[in-house]
Amino acid sequence: MTPLLLLTLSTTSAGTLSGADSPSQLEQAYQSKRVGVLIGVDHYGDPELDNLAFAGKDARDLAETLERNGNFDELHVLNGAGHTTRAGILTAIDEATADLQRDDTFLLYLSGHGTLTIDPRDGTKLWFLPSDSALGTAPSTGIDIAWLEDRVAAVAARRRVLM
Repeated sequence: MTPLLLLTLSTTSAGTLSGADSPSQLEQAYQSKRVGVLIGVDHYGDPELDNLAFAGKDARDLAETLERNGNFDELHVLNGAGHTTRAGILTAIDEATADLQRDDTFLLYLSGHGTLTIDPRDGTKLWFLPSDSALGTAPSTGIDIAWLEDRVAAVAARRRVLM
């Protein structure tokens, strides 16, 4: 066999799939995912905010229903004061959405206290209150619902739900 023919044979097989796992690995890589972040805030550090009895339970119950029905591939349930801080919530959203693609689905569920602020310049704003937020300082300790809507809209998945 001439060196040119040998070189040609080795390059033609370089781009082919080999092994029994390759087609299934490819299908798995392109398979759409359903990812949810479910947040239930029961306990608040601010004495002006009453603790809630069922926000965390609602998030856990929704997760159980989605798991039982096999609707979601990945669920991140945040409840308990240590996990439902502002930073914890924002980090969970970022991590859950980091590798979502066009054909994926993303669900963000929030259960907890909220409040409104009225500003002459900005108008009325709605805030979700994490466990470490304070009612009197919602603009600096809460999460702006309009920002959350924009954040969910920016997720690469074309099916997005904010509850």
